[in-house]
Amino acid sequence: MDEPQEGATEIIDLTQLMQALTGQEVRGKPTAEISYPVPKREPVPGQELSRQRVRVSFEFDVSVNTSPILSTGNDDDVKAHDLALLKQFLQTPAAMTLMVDTIGAQLGLNSAETFVETFLSQIDTNSHVLFSKAIAELSGDEGEYWRDIRDAPMPNEDDLLSLCTEEVVECFSAEFAGSSFEMAEDKLNN
Repeated sequence: MDEPQEGATEIIDLTQLMQALTGQEVRGKPTAEISYPVPKREPVPGQELSRQRVRVSFEFDVSVNTSPILSTGNDDDVKAHDLALLKQFLQTPAAMTLMVDTIGAQLGLNSAETFVETFLSQIDTNSHVLFSKAIAELSGDEGEYWRDIRDAPMPNEDDLLSLCTEEVVECFSAEFAGSSFEMAEDKLNN
């Protein structure tokens, strides 16, 4: 049976109605077709409630502790390079990105990446993005060390900079401090 077009209705007999109601294929052609204008439906009161914007805030204390760097089995030169990168990194705006990433992990979602992708997609946690400014501002042996790591070609999918900055990232930890919520002043339009 051909689908009726919008604004048209078909008149079917009782047998065809029973076929349609029982899920069978409707046999035969409708006896008549009547066209009518499709009425515009007015919203029914109570179907859609008003929408409000709610502001939820979480507060975290983010700590930076050098023990992940100092407790590794790396030699003293590597530890010194890691500490120099951490110190320089804390002076860049990207430090805030890593703090938010750390908070995302603390919120208990599957991973910090999931939190960032879902709620803060403007944040890029790629190690090259996070540490590029800090590496660029390092000088001397530390600068040369980190630029060599950043620019080193890798034979497989691993990223050497990500691997070498794991201890720096582990220096960040977040502890829940409090939360609040309020109705935002700007009401959403329906």
